[in-house]
Amino acid sequence: MKASSMTAGTQPLRDDPHHAGLHRASPTEGLAAMTTSVTCDAPVPGQRACGINAIGRCGRCGDAFCLSHRAVSYGIPFDDQCSTCLSAERNTARQRQRDSVSELDRARERISAAAARLARSGLEPHPRFMVTGSKRRGLLGRRTEPVLEPLEPAWIVGRFKWDQQELWNRGFLDTYDTGVTPSGKIVPIGPAPSYTVRDVQGLHREADVLDIANTIEGLADKAGRG
Repeated sequence: MKASSMTAGTQPLRDDPHHAGLHRASPTEGLAAMTTSVTCDAPVPGQRACGINAIGRCGRCGDAFCLSHRAVSYGIPFDDQCSTCLSAERNTARQRQRDSVSELDRARERISAAAARLARSGLEPHPRFMVTGSKRRGLLGRRTEPVLEPLEPAWIVGRFKWDQQELWNRGFLDTYDTGVTPSGKIVPIGPAPSYTVRDVQGLHREADVLDIANTIEGLADKAGRG
């Protein structure tokens, strides 16, 4: 298999800095630099190599390539890469994306397991409530207090950024104490009296799930030793 270098992240190859600024190549570009004795090295089923006259040489693997085996991304042909290396890069990008999703899934499983351990340890989580209304207190009902309905409590694991939805559908970010409930759910911890946050869409960075998994596991280990 040909070696290939992967661009950072999983962005489309048209955003690859290596390809930034490249012009659209013409079908005959590169012919002047190749002799007629140089033929395409691309593997072809049933024979060792393509064998057609080459029009360029791949900057990744060093193989010569013909017009049919030139790398083309989003309709743009490149004069410094073969189609085999481009295909390998895309496969690597897809695998990295799958690995990233699998890592997050494993982190969520770790969070649920650690939360269950904490629940068994007897360590009290932070209370959370939902404000369902208000009631008047005091002389002549001049003082108003919120009516609170208990929600699942949570152990605080740090402060993280959350995406929120504002009026008129304008999104914004805010940072909150963040907790994990006994059922393994990640929740923001707001101010008193409810300690909850409304209109939260989710953690701003999915990678924060990894940090939360490490923290809640540390809490569970410490509670178990206690």
